[in-house]
Amino acid sequence: MANSHNFTNSKDTIVAGAWSDDNGEPICSWSWDPVTGRLTVTCGTHGKRKTLPSEMADLNAEQLRKRLPRLALGLAEQINVTKYEH
Repeated sequence: MANSHNFTNSKDTIVAGAWSDDNGEPICSWSWDPVTGRLTVTCGTHGKRKTLPSEMADLNAEQLRKRLPRLALGLAEQINVTKYEH
């Protein structure tokens, strides 16, 4: 199953996004707070938070755009006990 990711249409599109499956069904939504370093992932009614290393705040926008969605999908895998392709 192929999965797709989209950043949200917020003013800072690096710190929030959503994953969906190949049918367009949502897998999860996520947000990252660079001040606290906390990544929050929500899959339906279930959620998980993880504090990321402080070094994440030092990454540039391109690096964050690559790393954050994959980290979020990893947490979604833990929540849903499912392996997703990305």
